[in-house]
Amino acid sequence: MNLFVYGVVSLNHKDNPFISRHSQLLSSEAWVRGVLYDTGLGFPALTSGEDKVSGKLLAMGDVAFETVSELASNFNRMNPPYRFELKSVQVFTGAVTYEASAYMYATGHGLTRIESGIWL
Repeated sequence: MNLFVYGVVSLNHKDNPFISRHSQLLSSEAWVRGVLYDTGLGFPALTSGEDKVSGKLLAMGDVAFETVSELASNFNRMNPPYRFELKSVQVFTGAVTYEASAYMYATGHGLTRIESGIWL
């Protein structure tokens, strides 16, 4: 499965052995159309929209995907009523466009928009 990552996983995917051993970096300069928000809890959230949101594209095996899914579930418990949901996205990586999935919020209402589209 191809997964677009843009926050904690994007910054730390090499440091997590469950992700690094079971995924392949397809592009370190990937981006999607959407809007990036700061949740105020140490991780961002992506919603649909027209901004350019930067991240990485990973091809994930089952173990890596399960690790990221568990992380998303933990974040969901930290920030009700917001919930990450797995959605299909088009990922741009220069000359190549990929179909992938991304964990996204349905809305960013009440959250702080990150105008740059980059989580640091």
